[in-house]
Amino acid sequence: MSWRRSWARGALRLNPFRDLHRLITGGFRDGDERFDVVTARRPLTEAVIAHLVERVPNVAVRRGVTVTGLLTGESSVAGVPDVVGCVPTVTRSCAPAS
Repeated sequence: MSWRRSWARGALRLNPFRDLHRLITGGFRDGDERFDVVTARRPLTEAVIAHLVERVPNVAVRRGVTVTGLLTGESSVAGVPDVVGCVPTVTRSCAPAS
């Protein structure tokens, strides 16, 4: 399921430069599509994100686990930590599977 397919399930695509009157916005111009946004209720948004994340290699989705923190590894982008696991509220770690 992609964001495009999720629109049929209740998500809405908006762009203020396309949707408002041209006298307010100056009209829709080339490049204004970068202001497109998708909005949906939380359950739909979570379902779409979960579906996409489950397709990512080396990512384990554990439902029903409450976490108190994230485990970080070496950054692949300067100043941005890479998340490699989590710290659940129970005593076991959610370290990545080998």
